[in-house]
Amino acid sequence: IPGMSDRLKREGALKSFSALSSRSGLFRDFPARKRWEDALSDIGKVYREARMSLEPRHSFKKRPLIAKPLIVKGDENISERHSKPYFLHVNKTPDNTYRGQILFLPYNYHDKNKRKEYFQTCEAMNNKLRALAGGAK
Repeated sequence: IPGMSDRLKREGALKSFSALSSRSGLFRDFPARKRWEDALSDIGKVYREARMSLEPRHSFKKRPLIAKPLIVKGDENISERHSKPYFLHVNKTPDNTYRGQILFLPYNYHDKNKRKEYFQTCEAMNNKLRALAGGAK
C-alpha cells in the first residue's frame, strides 16, 4: 500500500486472521505528547473519525466490516465477531515523549461474499487515517 511504513517486514500472503503480510501498514505520523494518555487520545480520536467517515450515522453496512461486534438495537446479526484489521498502540520515545500509532493488519475476510467490500472499506479507512495522521510511514 503506497505511503505505508517500510519498517515493517511486509511480505507474504494474506491469512484468515490478522497478521503481517504484504498488505500491512503502520500509521505513525502523530504528534509527540508529554503524557501517554494524550497520545492515546490522539490516535483514538483519529481512528473514530476515520471509522465514522465510512458511512452516515445510523447506517451499519461498512463500519461492521472494520470491527465487530457493533451493538445496534434491533439488529441481531450485527453482533457476530471477526478479526479486526486495526490496532492502536502508544510508544515511549527516546526523548521521553509518547507517540501513538495505528497498525493495519488486513486478512481474508471470513465471508467470501463480502471480501471485496471489506477491502474497499479498509482502503477508504486507510485514506482517511493517512489524511488525519499527516501521512503514513
